Amino acid sequence: MIIPLRKMINVAENISDLNFDAKVEVESQDELGQLGVAINKMSGHLEENLVQLQEDIENTLSSAINDAFKDTEDPDSLSIRERALKQVA
Repeated sequence: MIIPLRKMINVAENISDLNFDAKVEVESQDELGQLGVAINKMSGHLEENLVQLQEDIENTLSSAINDAFKDTEDPDSLSIRERALKQVA
């Protein structure tokens, strides 16, 4: 029982480092197997939420940048806007 727990601890540590490719190898349907399934499921949800959060941040920043420069025709300001948008992407 010690070895499966150590493997799960290792996977959990990888997930905490944002390595969502780390998965628990589920070899049973007992409590340890159920814990492994739960860890894998949690990892998937965390990854999905992180991707969505990154997309939301990019969209919000892009919108704010576009709004800040929406009424300008100044070439220098438009150049700054373009550089800012590239930094967001």
